[in-house]
Amino acid sequence: MPVVDINPNNSGTILLGLADPPTGDYSCQVINFTLESVAVTAERVGTFCAAPATLNSASSWQVSFEYLQDWGATDSISELLFENDGQEIFFSFVPDVATVPTASGSFNAQAGNYGGDAGTSWTSSGTCGLTAKPTITPPVLTTTAAGRKKSDSE
Repeated sequence: MPVVDINPNNSGTILLGLADPPTGDYSCQVINFTLESVAVTAERVGTFCAAPATLNSASSWQVSFEYLQDWGATDSISELLFENDGQEIFFSFVPDVATVPTASGSFNAQAGNYGGDAGTSWTSSGTCGLTAKPTITPPVLTTTAAGRKKSDSE
């Protein structure tokens, strides 16, 4: 059975910015970062010559994330989203494991919350629509003599 490499610590670098490629490292503020596909369907009404039907299209994409509120900090994700609400933000996620693909793309920013419960770390979350299907870039893999795939960096 082939060996499957995963991102065991679910860790990596999350870059965000107003330009592509993004350069602001927000890895230490982000708690959860998930690219999600959303099914796109439309209902066709029935007629006297055709039954009703559900028509499928390519999925749309969104990013859901949760982050620590960091108002006033240098390179604040809270302020990046607040100041650029509705604007295009570019992202890149590079996992710490060389054999796990990177993901990049852009989304329309949504300003987050300000505040939270007393005595706790304030967090915020959001779901923002991607401007296009994300780019998933696999690493260059080679097959070893044993048949195991490994990246050029191993």
